[in-house]
Amino acid sequence: MIVEHGYRERTAQPAVGRLRWVIIGAVVLLAVAIGVVLGGVLVDGTRTATLTRSSEYVPASAVMYAEARLDLPGTQRANLRALLERFPAADPDAILGEALATTLDDALADADAPFDYSHDVAPWFDGTAGVAILDYPLNVDPSEVQLPSAVGLFGVRDPEAALGLAEDLRAEIEAEGATFTSSEHAGVTIWTLDLEQTETPMPVEGEGFAYAVADDQLLLSNGDAAIRAALDAEAGESLAEAEGVADLLDALPDERAGTFVVSTAAMMAGMRAELEAAQPGLADALAGYLDAVPPVMVGSVSFAPDAFLADSATALPANESLQPVNSERGLAARVPADAIFFADGSKWGPYLEQAILTLKATLA
Repeated sequence: MIVEHGYRERTAQPAVGRLRWVIIGAVVLLAVAIGVVLGGVLVDGTRTATLTRSSEYVPASAVMYAEARLDLPGTQRANLRALLERFPAADPDAILGEALATTLDDALADADAPFDYSHDVAPWFDGTAGVAILDYPLNVDPSEVQLPSAVGLFGVRDPEAALGLAEDLRAEIEAEGATFTSSEHAGVTIWTLDLEQTETPMPVEGEGFAYAVADDQLLLSNGDAAIRAALDAEAGESLAEAEGVADLLDALPDERAGTFVVSTAAMMAGMRAELEAAQPGLADALAGYLDAVPPVMVGSVSFAPDAFLADSATALPANESLQPVNSERGLAARVPADAIFFADGSKWGPYLEQAILTLKATLA
């Protein structure tokens, strides 16, 4: 049972499938975490690291990783306040106060969730959250579509409190007929929902659901294999040390509310393998296009006192003939000053040539 904290009396309600709170735990916690950006129930952060600790649990071979600095590091909270003050209908004190946290607590209570944010999550959550996509299964056969392996990561500042909440939730779920099995990996206990032994029908497909509480992270995944890969990355080479990633991150603002990394090289490698297995000729026809894709892309979002900023940086593609170049052609001088949008790009000839060659080879 969840221990009540005395702040609210809840009326007795019948169980309404609390299993869903574990199965979609990553979604619930992420929604709550996003609320922290506006709820402001965490202490302002002052760190300006390239990536958070969550990234060190992401394998270097991962296809995509995105993280949110919900603690709003450095000047991000002050900038967001200044930005909100530009909107007369917005109340920065209310938005950046605890009003949203209270709303979330009420919403979870109304949904009969076996936990609340203020007392069960906030004490251990450090304000950093991330999600990693470890692979990109491109199944050309629609009957064999597979979901990618994914891991949700939530920063933990009190592992005992996070573990206590996880154990309470697992006990409630098991009381409804679910079965969890445990295993050890890298000194961490991984709990996996056993779909074969669970009596209650599960609203999940594939490998199911697994979770683990490490020293500074809560890991949620759609399979225990993904969690093992995350723990191995923390002990070995992670995305933070992957080739080219650090250099690109240096091009982004030091203070960021969110960051993403996309390994297009890993994505394209999976695409090549699937195409070669299904139709080698098509893989050869698309080779020029695949070589034109930059191997790594990064991006960020941040707040300025008067703007919401989105920055990005990318490596050059392997195909040198398709690498972009900077040029000044004076086209902007021909655009009216009150134009809503203007974009200028050069060296489009090689791209069009490659597109035509690819199209002709594909049709052949």
